[in-house]
Amino acid sequence: MKFFKKITSLLLSVTLMQSVTLNASILIPSAYQTDDITANQNIDTYQNFQYSISDNTVTIIQYNGSEIQVVIPAQINGLPVTTIGTCAFAENKTMQSVDIPDTVNTISQSAFQNCTALRNVTLPDSVTTIATLAFYACRNLTDITIPASVTNIETDAFELCQNLSRIEVDSHNPQYSSLDGVLFNKNKTILLACPIQKSGI
Repeated sequence: MKFFKKITSLLLSVTLMQSVTLNASILIPSAYQTDDITANQNIDTYQNFQYSISDNTVTIIQYNGSEIQVVIPAQINGLPVTTIGTCAFAENKTMQSVDIPDTVNTISQSAFQNCTALRNVTLPDSVTTIATLAFYACRNLTDITIPASVTNIETDAFELCQNLSRIEVDSHNPQYSSLDGVLFNKNKTILLACPIQKSGI
């Protein structure tokens, strides 16, 4: 009888340990999870894009294609694409140019981080926020123009862009300006970003 009690106790202990391990693994977030995905959001697919919908607007969560020239759709299922999500294009090695529609207002953190083939980006006059590390280490990006609509450029948005030579700003922008391809605040009293390829750097 004592022997069977010990076996039963041992089996119960193993079962409890497995249950705890399983629950713990569920609670650990995936390494690829982004801030744009919440438990209440459904992730769907349109062409090579994974996306979520919130407040009748679309966030691009991830791009899974291999095209050289990428066109981000302005609408999906009749709803406007307003946000390029965190790490949505990060680590892409084939994309050389990206067409961002004039429905997009936010380029999230690390959205294009380490897109090493990316050369050409045109920001539409709808973008208001370029988040931290948005274009980090895009080593083949040579120049970029900030439209008048942008009012928030976060830290290191263009850091380690090894071939970046100019950051231009639309003269009507209320927050930022540029001088000889260097990014300043509007009054040119604070230097915000100096391209690596500028002479003397």
